[in-house]
Amino acid sequence: MAPRLADLSDVASRAMELVDDEDAIWNWAERCGARGWMFRGQRDADWPVRSSLERCARRMQWERPRRSLEIGIYRRFQRHAHLFVSPLPSDDDVIEWLALIRHFGAPTRLVDWTYSFHVALFFAARSADPHDDEEDRPLGERCAAVWAIDAEWLDARALDHLRHQGAEDVAAAYRDDLYVRRYDTFGTVYNRRPAVPFVLRQNCWRLNERLVAQQGVFLCPGDVERDFEENLAALVRPEDVGKHIRKLVFPKRLALPVLQRAYRSGISLATMYPGLEGFVRSLGDLAAAPEVLSPSELDAPLGMHQPGSPHGSRPTSHPRKRVLRGRGRK
Repeated sequence: MAPRLADLSDVASRAMELVDDEDAIWNWAERCGARGWMFRGQRDADWPVRSSLERCARRMQWERPRRSLEIGIYRRFQRHAHLFVSPLPSDDDVIEWLALIRHFGAPTRLVDWTYSFHVALFFAARSADPHDDEEDRPLGERCAAVWAIDAEWLDARALDHLRHQGAEDVAAAYRDDLYVRRYDTFGTVYNRRPAVPFVLRQNCWRLNERLVAQQGVFLCPGDVERDFEENLAALVRPEDVGKHIRKLVFPKRLALPVLQRAYRSGISLATMYPGLEGFVRSLGDLAAAPEVLSPSELDAPLGMHQPGSPHGSRPTSHPRKRVLRGRGRK
């Protein structure tokens, strides 16, 4: 077997590409030929890549196996979801259930990625605070990041890794049911005993509206008891870094101009999260793009109405009678 890297922090340090120019940031994916790749934006370049289930277990100091927390959340959601959601996934479609759980914000082992570099960049820039307290940083200042992984390489490497680990049953089950629509397929692929660390590209057959809007895709770890980074690092060889896995890093001081350009390009929370929630959450981003508001909206405080606004003129009482008196009778 070819040598693997010790962990993803080693991968991150090797893959890091610092870009200090706004135009170069936007053109990074095209300039580097990263087509057919998956991307993930993070507001802090130093953060590890973790699943929401992993973060939840750490935050709550969960001492039992993570799979027990996963099944507890899954079963509880299944029993209550019919009160709020229709239609529901089939009982056997574990991946669609997990995608729906993530859609509403509960923890799962699925890690959110996107096929769109611009979407990942938007999320990295929007959550990055350019006024973070200054500290001594390896790069000299705080930075945000966008991870990039070659999707086809990951598929091939994961299946090859499984065969070499004696887990041909996992590879065969995945190839036979790519969207994991059968309950036993999920058990074979993602809850194998003994567990094998790996990561597979995964999505549900029926996409929800956010996955469509965000061009979303998930990376799913094969060993839920290990950190996501351990699962991914099991697949990565030193020569893969920079070729199949990369990490764009940019200073947080560029987050605002990046966000402004994203907004002008039609990328906002309103488009990323269709519906009232996304629209309302996007209103705060108007501060980054005041040109979309009319001068009367910007200059008129509440209670001081301007001509042309819905409250700009107040009709007088009984207008029809005034007109009749003014014309007289014929």
